[in-house]
Amino acid sequence: MVNSRSKGASAERELFKLISDALGIEVKRNLVQTREGGYDTRVGGFALEVKRVEQPDFTSWWNQAVKQASLAKLMPMLAYRRSRQPWRCRLYATHYLLMHDVIRPTGSVLDIDLEEAIVILKKGIQGEKHGD
Repeated sequence: MVNSRSKGASAERELFKLISDALGIEVKRNLVQTREGGYDTRVGGFALEVKRVEQPDFTSWWNQAVKQASLAKLMPMLAYRRSRQPWRCRLYATHYLLMHDVIRPTGSVLDIDLEEAIVILKKGIQGEKHGD
């Protein structure tokens, strides 16, 4: 039987390395998350929640990501994958559009592949550096 805590930590390390390599920055685990119930990591203006399980529970995962990001005054992003599947990320369509310089409020969410999510995260980091 696989220890879910170990599996989760392994998934975080895997994803953080992929993002770190793609962006040229060091992505680290939020060390106070277990104590304070916070997000897994922050990249730019996004609070990332990472899930690696076989039975998806998108509603509760997304609700958790939104709540944690809201408390931190960040934008939520959920990164998830099942065994032998690629990473996928969920975010608000509004935040996706905002990172592409389109202002159009919407309550919809998008599920995108990791490569597109990395583009969004990179734009979020660049926006922070320029004070946007």
